[in-house]
Amino acid sequence: MPLAHCLTVEVQSDLVAGDAVQSGIGYMITFALPANMQDAEPQAHPSFDAWSRAVRDVVLAAGDLPFHADLYTRKVAMATLMHDLAELNRQFPLRIGGTDQAPAVQIHATDPKAPQIELDFTDEDGDFTVIEKNPSLAPNAEVRTPGRLGLMPAGRKAFPFDKPDLQKKSTRPRVTKPTSPKP
Repeated sequence: MPLAHCLTVEVQSDLVAGDAVQSGIGYMITFALPANMQDAEPQAHPSFDAWSRAVRDVVLAAGDLPFHADLYTRKVAMATLMHDLAELNRQFPLRIGGTDQAPAVQIHATDPKAPQIELDFTDEDGDFTVIEKNPSLAPNAEVRTPGRLGLMPAGRKAFPFDKPDLQKKSTRPRVTKPTSPKP
């Protein structure tokens, strides 16, 4: 079985999608290299740079619409996303698709209480599945660099947002009590 990878893309929120999205969302796109390169690093594939830019463009076009308050808008956004990713599978030798460890697409909001969305291809006729999961609570996250790409092994896991500091560091000097020498 070929080794699968996830291309991660951070997306800044453009619209008010209700409470589901605070500062943005993260997409995890599962893909595999061709069989003759399955042991290579993804960046070593000659199409990787063009392919990853094309995936980023598709994801940025979908934006935060999968979390839109209007159900019809959400469905159309997810259908368009999956159609565009299937089209990339026809154009490039890198294959987007689910594995036993991960669906083809995972979408995570920066709000830890928002559902996680999993999308996967089901057949050649353009059908796909949508599963919304309630995640375990995690700290709030931020999208700091819209369109930033990342790479990680495939799997069902939390999106690797840069976590903000939980507390602002104090600028006041720390005061300590003097200690007396022991007799």
